[in-house]
Amino acid sequence: MNHRRTPSGAWVFEARFPTLLPEGGDSAANASATSPRALRILLVEDDPAVRQIMTLALRKRGHIVREAGNGDEAMRMLADSESPDDLLCMDAIIPGAPSADVIIRFRAMHPGAPVLVCSGHVASASLARLIREEGLPFLPKPFGPETLVKRIEQLVGVRTEPLVSQRS
Repeated sequence: MNHRRTPSGAWVFEARFPTLLPEGGDSAANASATSPRALRILLVEDDPAVRQIMTLALRKRGHIVREAGNGDEAMRMLADSESPDDLLCMDAIIPGAPSADVIIRFRAMHPGAPVLVCSGHVASASLARLIREEGLPFLPKPFGPETLVKRIEQLVGVRTEPLVSQRS
């Protein structure tokens, strides 16, 4: 990721994202690796700027991202969904319905689909229990877009290859 300050004082951030490839590239020797496909991800994050960066990073890899800004919105999206989600990625501390309730509902609707909890800290005892006792994957904040994508790739068994930079 590159960043620079414009003459007006605004910051400009530039990120280059990899494309999805099966484990080991397109080698026939790795044909058993998970083939790349667009994942359908429910992303629950109450900070609009963080949600936008996370969404952009995931969409740059071809994933379908459904965004919720709070727990109540996530619960409605789960209830109204006609297609199954492949993964739930959510902040641990959100307004509205507690994150533990969203996770429990998601897991009931999508058995076996991974859940990734992202947060600077976990204040809810019920969520801390889910993370500790059930081994929910946890990604501590702050993290960059590349870290998010790599963690999701680990959970679903997909690997990316960085794009070749056009800059000198």
